[in-house]
Amino acid sequence: MNAEYGLAESVAELEAATWWRRAKAVLIDGLLFIGVLVVPVVLVLVAVTSAWDEATDDFTFTGGETGLLTVGILTGIGVFVWAGWLFGYRQGVTGTTPGKRRLGIRLVNADTGEAPGGAKGVGRWLVPGLVGGIQGVGNAIQLI
Repeated sequence: MNAEYGLAESVAELEAATWWRRAKAVLIDGLLFIGVLVVPVVLVLVAVTSAWDEATDDFTFTGGETGLLTVGILTGIGVFVWAGWLFGYRQGVTGTTPGKRRLGIRLVNADTGEAPGGAKGVGRWLVPGLVGGIQGVGNAIQLI
């Protein structure tokens, strides 16, 4: 499977990627995620801003706005499920993400030289996401 991505096969051939190559891979992956996340964010923002009634200073959701909001929220959930699959599970199974594949690097188990597995990949994606998300929510609450 690793030959499919043009990557080294044996543990002896492996060497650690430089910090800059890893950072560029993360930037590529982040831009891909943000680019896809723009769609549900725009849908929700359009629904909420069109539902705002300046005369009453309150939200008045019609059927179209409610539908748009629902589609935006469901699309947002879909984006996070997709990201968990691509940046978590698939990285664990193949050792690559789109950014890593583009730069010719991969995630491997240092003992075997193989990808660590889907569960470890999901853990590597989910734990930092939850920790960063909790911190982000705390910071957002302080602003309110």
